[in-house]
Parts: sequence; structure tokens; C-alpha cells
Amino acid sequence: MSYSVNAGGHFLISTIDSLLNRFFILLLVCLLPLNLMEAKDLYVPSGGKPSYATIQAAIDRASDGDRILVGPVVYSENLLFRGADTSIQLSGAGPTTTILEGNGTSSMVTFKGAETKDTIITGFTIRKGGGTNMAGVGVFCEDASPSILGNVIEQNVIQGGGNGLQGFGGGLPLINSNALRQLSTCCF
Repeated sequence: MSYSVNAGGHFLISTIDSLLNRFFILLLVCLLPLNLMEAKDLYVPSGGKPSYATIQAAIDRASDGDRILVGPVVYSENLLFRGADTSIQLSGAGPTTTILEGNGTSSMVTFKGAETKDTIITGFTIRKGGGTNMAGVGVFCEDASPSILGNVIEQNVIQGGGNGLQGFGGGLPLINSNALRQLSTCCF
């Protein structure tokens, strides 16, 4: 620590001032990203801000730890989770009112990558997925281990054999409290 006297006769403690300035700058730099990276709620189609017109748009914008709250509507869209090691919770308003309904040509929900049990889908009816290949089902998991909880999975058909849930590769999804209806097979 060094002391000096300026022209006005005031003591200056340059080393302490310098260290304090560096400490506060470092503290600010460390804490600022915490506020920017805080988990948030995203809404589909409305109910708060930010809100999105489609579930897929919300999934595409979600960050680690975010929760997507989906209102009670019939949605005609297929969902693709990004395959990143992120924890996203997709929550419908309940399977009797929040419905993902396809046209029978592809999987309704696809997890294809590093999703873990912290990536959750809950509160939906998932129906009318289908197609001609293994991936054309209600929920398809490839090398992914999401949590599939409290959904109704029904009327999903692959030509040559129906499936509601299909797994492939090294993933091990957590499947709990789902109702599987009108299926001929279910494979994991």
C-alpha cells in the first residue's frame, strides 16, 4: 500500500483504491450473468410475457431451466426438442384440455439427443402421430432420457404396427403416470 499527498494536502491511498475498484468490477462481471441467465416462464399462446404463438417457437427460444406453460387448446404441431443438454419443462394445462394432435404422418414429440430426466413433458394428450417408419409415433426418443409424466398418449399408428412411445439408442426415458390407449405395441 502506498500513500501520497496531492496538491491540496489530501492523502491518497492508491493501492487500496485500485484494489477496491478491481474488486467491484469483478463482482459486477460475476453477478451480471446470473441475472441474465435466470430461468423464466414462457407462455403459449398467452398468459404472460414472453408469449409465443406455437409451442415449437417457445421450445426454440427456451434456455436451461425455463418452464413453458401451455394453455388449453388443440395444437396441430409436431414438437422437436433441440437435442441439447438443457432442462426445459413443457407443461400443458392438463391432458383433457391441452392436446397435441397430428395428421398421422410423423411423430408428435421427438427427443433426439442429450435431453436428460430434467427435460419434462407433462399435462398433454398426444395423439394421431404416425407414419411408415420407426420414428412416426406419439413420442419418439433417440439417445435421449427425458421425463414423460402425466400425459395421455393415444391413437398413434405406424403402418405395420402401432406405437405410442418408441425409444432408440442409448436413452432411458422416465415414463410415469401416463395413460396409453388404443395402441397395438409400445417399445423401449
